[in-house]
Amino acid sequence: MSFLGRIGKRIADTGGPGKALWHLFRVSKIPAGTFIGEDEHGNKYYEDHTQVFGAHRWVDYSASEYDASQIPAKWHAWMHKMTDDIPTNPQHEWQPTTAEYQPNLSGSKNEYVPYSTTVTKIESWKP
Repeated sequence: MSFLGRIGKRIADTGGPGKALWHLFRVSKIPAGTFIGEDEHGNKYYEDHTQVFGAHRWVDYSASEYDASQIPAKWHAWMHKMTDDIPTNPQHEWQPTTAEYQPNLSGSKNEYVPYSTTVTKIESWKP
């Protein structure tokens, strides 16, 4: 296959020129790989064994404001090579997590802010 043929196939596999440009601006490359599955949040997971180990699995987030905490636990294990079992495989029994998914609230008005329980050693100056 010629160079232009490979580029055309990669653009078509990505979802067309618009989606390819979106990926190019977002992550500075047009991904090419095999679609593995989709989670309950709409995130799509891909794999490409021609890439360097550690960069051969990636996620295409469904939300425009994405965060790594949006990946469910079972897909997190697959993404980080803790397991090769695909979470959508009906033959594999996944253990349910004990807590429901909660987004990362850092930087929002609902973020966790710890408070001090110790007595201050220095008192502020009062005129």
